[in-house]
Amino acid sequence: ALALELALWGVDGPEQLAWMDVPPSGAFAQARGLLCTLGALDSSFRITERGRRIATLGSHPRLANMLVWAKDNGCLPLAAQLAAMLEEGDPLPDDFCDLELRLDALRRHFRRESVPGLRRDVAERIRRTAQVLSGVGRRARATEVEDVDAGVVGELLLRAYPDRIARKRAPESMNYRLSNGRGLTVAPGDSIGRAEFLVVPALDAGERNARPYLAAATDIDTIRAVHRTSICEADVVQWDVASETVRAERVMRLGELELASSPSPAPPVGEVVRAMVHGLRRLGLGALPWNATVNAWRARVSSMRYWQSTEDWPDLSDEFLLGTLEEWLGPYLDGVTRRSHLSRLDLQAILSGLMPWSQQAVLNKQAPTHWVVPSGSRIPLEYDPGSPPLLSVRIQELFGLLQTPRICFDTVPIRFALLSPARRPVQVTQDLESFWSEGYPQVRKELRGRYQKHYWPEDPFTAVATGKTKRNMGR
Repeated sequence: ALALELALWGVDGPEQLAWMDVPPSGAFAQARGLLCTLGALDSSFRITERGRRIATLGSHPRLANMLVWAKDNGCLPLAAQLAAMLEEGDPLPDDFCDLELRLDALRRHFRRESVPGLRRDVAERIRRTAQVLSGVGRRARATEVEDVDAGVVGELLLRAYPDRIARKRAPESMNYRLSNGRGLTVAPGDSIGRAEFLVVPALDAGERNARPYLAAATDIDTIRAVHRTSICEADVVQWDVASETVRAERVMRLGELELASSPSPAPPVGEVVRAMVHGLRRLGLGALPWNATVNAWRARVSSMRYWQSTEDWPDLSDEFLLGTLEEWLGPYLDGVTRRSHLSRLDLQAILSGLMPWSQQAVLNKQAPTHWVVPSGSRIPLEYDPGSPPLLSVRIQELFGLLQTPRICFDTVPIRFALLSPARRPVQVTQDLESFWSEGYPQVRKELRGRYQKHYWPEDPFTAVATGKTKRNMGR
């Protein structure tokens, strides 16, 4: 009311006047925003013709806006009774908040019927205030409202409380979301809880979910008709956690309230990719189609990055890959809209694209996937960034290999997991020469009786490496 009165005087803001108590700037800004929504102020906060009509009624601008519209549309008696009830108080205190119950109780009271629970003093104040608001003299018979059209009640209140529209969160729920973002919970058993949309002129200030004291049902068509200039439509593309898919919808909103939505036929590709990236961050890198080959390649690259910290090897850590999904994975996500689609990705090819061809050639030479041992067997190398590569091989296949071989420009020695003929670990070493001189005699002594079919020469330095038993060595 103060903001409207200042606008009526032509005052641009409270700072132009001297106050004993300066109006709070936040509350004043909210008041101006509401007056703009009601049509009482224009975008420059100048009073409109409608605003002047509202200012003459003496009621709160919300209710005055409702009365102005009602007068122009032939339903002033009902609007006056609603406004009077909101000014004078609830005539029927109850856990249920349906305004239609109150209007019906008032109608019966004005017909001199007995209404259990009705506060007669409040009902009489409502009668008198309604007469004044509708322009009827105090001595005239009351502005009784006969049959009430519930749709009209909702439409009237929409013009007074555009920020108090609520939509049911789920079909069987009694929980609602208000257009200002707050939650609302209707009491169990209240018949108004069947409505999808409500207008709530009176509610408490609950910490999380407000409780409605007075409310009326409305519908999407009425909301669209009343607030068509305030409703925004936009394409919303977002990751849906429950279905693990990207949802693209055309959404109609009023404030923070989603009124309706429908599938978007052709969402922007960039928006879909961004939503998919967001979803992948929630799912984690484990949702990508990793396999043994990709994991081994990643370990080799990460090892080279560790051993050659001054060179430009790509960072393939989980943290870096998650943080840069848009750059390295985004270009390959066209058409990928759900978790199950991720299995289509060729992760090896995508990650290899982070390296030039010349660097991949260096990787294959300096961090090979396999190593050929003296027996001729081609054994896979196991990489673990921060550690030397591990080669698991039977002892007999290494006879004659005097010194530990190295990779990565001859700077990183291979670590050997020496196995028995049954492929059980016997010893791990990076110093083959010391093993042959000091460890092998003891190993030979312990194992040759257990594995008599296998070759256990006394001199491993000159022995012929083999992967066969003694019987098959000559074949």
